[in-house]
Amino acid sequence: MALALSELSDNEEIDTEYDDPIRVVKVNREGEPPLYRFEARNHEYRASDLGPVWENPHDARLYAAVYVVTRFREEKTGKRGIPPAVEQAGREELICYTLCRKGTSVDYIVNKYDLSKQRIYEYKSRVMSRAEEQSDMITGGDE
Repeated sequence: MALALSELSDNEEIDTEYDDPIRVVKVNREGEPPLYRFEARNHEYRASDLGPVWENPHDARLYAAVYVVTRFREEKTGKRGIPPAVEQAGREELICYTLCRKGTSVDYIVNKYDLSKQRIYEYKSRVMSRAEEQSDMITGGDE
C-alpha cells in the first residue's frame, strides 16, 4: 500500500529528512522511549505492514539512507525477502538493509557474511554518505 507523507501530530517531529520527500519521524510516547517511523511519498510496503517503525533511531536513519540510494520497493519481497533493487545495488546496500531489519544485530551480520565489525561500520558510513550526496539532507537527527 502506498503511503503519502502524513501530517505530523503533536507528539511527532521530523528526525531526518531528505528531499523528494523522504523522512524519519520521531514519535514521542508518554512514559516510553520514542519510536521512529520511515516515510516516503509512494513508497510501497508489504501488505501486512503499516510502514517501517523502529525503537533505534540509527536503524531508521540507515533504512532511509538505503532507500535514498536504491529506491527499493518492498511490497512483493515477502516477509524475509530482500528487495531486488537492494540486491542489485551492491554488497554495502545489502548489508545495510539487512542490518536495519528488526531483530538483526551486527554480530549476526558478522557471522552470516563473514565480515569484521569495522567493515560493517565502513559500509554504513559509505551508504549514509551516498544518501546525503544523492539527496540533499534537510535536517539531521541529534543522536
